[in-house]
Amino acid sequence: MESNSENCVQGSIFNSHPEWDDECYEQGITSEDREISSKHLVKARTQLVLDRPFFGRLATKLKYQEDLAANSCWVNGEIFGYNPKFLSEKTLGQVKTILAHELLHCALKHHCAYRRGARDGHWWNKAGDYVVNYILKRSDFEWIDGILYDEKYDQNYSIEQ
Repeated sequence: MESNSENCVQGSIFNSHPEWDDECYEQGITSEDREISSKHLVKARTQLVLDRPFFGRLATKLKYQEDLAANSCWVNGEIFGYNPKFLSEKTLGQVKTILAHELLHCALKHHCAYRRGARDGHWWNKAGDYVVNYILKRSDFEWIDGILYDEKYDQNYSIEQ
């Protein structure tokens, strides 16, 4: 998902700006949504560090950034962007799954332009989601209904395929 940097702010309710507050209000995002999403991310990251060191190590390398232009979450290899309303409506286990999902995109270098080449970004991301979600399903993360998953896209498939 592409991000509009004008709509991004470091993910903390303490880094508030009047324009940001107005935009949150217009989108129905409350300070409680922002606080819940921030706490979920801190807890999810901590649990990954303790329980799943591979994911935990990756989670400590990213910067976390609220993005009101995003419908859900995105990653670009350096930043984990998230809509606070989206994350505040998820359980802690689901946030951990979402974070692991985005971390796998980084680990598998799905965000790298040299891999994507001239391929359409929308379909590239969907293909990557099938690859990543197969790994998450096999790794016993809390399942989220409606995510892209098909048994036929197993460990023998790469994003290019």
